[in-house]
Amino acid sequence: MGIFEGSLSRKNQVEFAKNLKAYQYVSPSASIMERLFLNDFWHWFVTCLPMWLAPNAVTVIGFTHELVGWSLLVYMDPTFGGGDHATWVYILFAVCQFIYQTCDGADGKQARRIKAGSPLGELFDHGLDSLIVGMMNPACMAMIGIPVISLPSFIWSVFTVFAFYFSNLTLLHVGRQKFFDFDAQEIQVVCQCGYVATGFLGKGIWRTVVPMPTLVMDHVPSFLAPYFASDGCPVGLLLVLLLSFGPINNCIESVIYIIKNAEKCPEKDRDSEGRGMSALVQQVYTIIVYGVLYVSAGLCLTKYTVIDGGVVVPFCVLQALAFTDIMAHLLVTRVTKLPFPTLVRCRGLWFQFMFFITCAVPLYYEIDSDIAYAVRAALAGGILLSTMQYAYIMGWEMSAVLDINIFTIKHLKSAD
Repeated sequence: MGIFEGSLSRKNQVEFAKNLKAYQYVSPSASIMERLFLNDFWHWFVTCLPMWLAPNAVTVIGFTHELVGWSLLVYMDPTFGGGDHATWVYILFAVCQFIYQTCDGADGKQARRIKAGSPLGELFDHGLDSLIVGMMNPACMAMIGIPVISLPSFIWSVFTVFAFYFSNLTLLHVGRQKFFDFDAQEIQVVCQCGYVATGFLGKGIWRTVVPMPTLVMDHVPSFLAPYFASDGCPVGLLLVLLLSFGPINNCIESVIYIIKNAEKCPEKDRDSEGRGMSALVQQVYTIIVYGVLYVSAGLCLTKYTVIDGGVVVPFCVLQALAFTDIMAHLLVTRVTKLPFPTLVRCRGLWFQFMFFITCAVPLYYEIDSDIAYAVRAALAGGILLSTMQYAYIMGWEMSAVLDINIFTIKHLKSAD
C-alpha cells in the first residue's frame, strides 16, 4: 500500500462486512485483583446501570473522568509546569482513575446484560485503554517525584505500553488474549493507593530512603545513579523498579505464548491478514521503532537547560497518541482483517519522527524557544486530529455495516 493510501482503500465491502459480523471476542483469564474482588464489584456495579445506557457510553463516562483528572494534575503539578503544588489533586485523580477502571470493567458486562455487544464496542474500549496507558505513566512519575523527562521514566513508560501491545497481539495471533496474574488492573490499584497516600502525606513519602547493601550500591547502573541516595534507594524509585518487572515479564511471556500457541488460532483466521510469523515480525518491529523514537526524543529533551510545561506536556500527549494510533490499526486488523500498516504508512511514527527532529535540532542550532514550543504543540495537535479522523472513519464504517449506533442502543433486547 502506498504511503498516502487510506486503510479503507483496499476494502472489499463483502469481505469487510463478513469479517466484522463473524468476529467474536473471547474473554481473557482474570488477573489476581479481578479474581479477588474486582469482577464481583463490577458485576454489582453493572446492576446499578439503567438498561437504556449503551456500553460505549459507559466507556466514555470512565474515559472522561480519567481525562479530567489527568488535565487537573497537569494544571496543578509543577512537574508538568503547572502552578503551586496541591496534594489534594492526587486524591481527586485517584477517584477519577477508579471511576475509569470501574467503567472499563463494567462496559463489557453491560453489553452482555442488554445484549448490545459488538466488535465496534471492543475496539472503542481497547482503543481508549491504549490512550489511558500512555497518559497514566507520566502521572505515576509525577507522583513519586521522578522527572517525566528522565531515562527511568522513559523505560517505565515504554515497557508498560509494550506490555499492553503484546497482550493484544496474543488475541490477534492466538484467538484468546493472554492476561497475567500481575497485569494492568494490579498496576492501577497500586497507583490509586499511591495517589491517595500522596494526597494525604505529600510527595515526601516517596523520597524516604531504603538502605541497600554495599554490593547493590556498587552495581547501580550509571543512568540510575543520579536518582539513588548515597546509602540506598528512594521508595518511589524502588517501587518503579519493582513494578517494571511485571510489564517486562509480560512482554517476554506474550511472545513465547504466541509462538507456542499460534496453531490454536481458529483455522479460518490462521493465515488471514495480520496473522502469521511475517506479520508478527512486522508488528513487533513497528512497536520497537515507536520505543526508539520515544526514548530518542526524550533523551534530547533531557539535555535542555529549561524543561517546563511547554516541553513536557506536548511530549507526553504526542507519545501517548502515537501509541494509540498504532494500537488502533492493530485492533482494526484484528477485527476486520484490513492490512496492518507498514512503517512508512504509520502516521503515528511520522509524527514521532518529526517531534524528535524538533527536539534534536535546538541542541545544534539556535532556534527561538517560542517557535520550538509552537511547532511541538502543533505536532501534538496534529496527531490528535489524525487519530480522531481515523477513529471517526472506522467507527462510522463499522457502525454502518453492523447497523448500530455508537453511543445509543438502536434495538434494545430484553435481558435473559
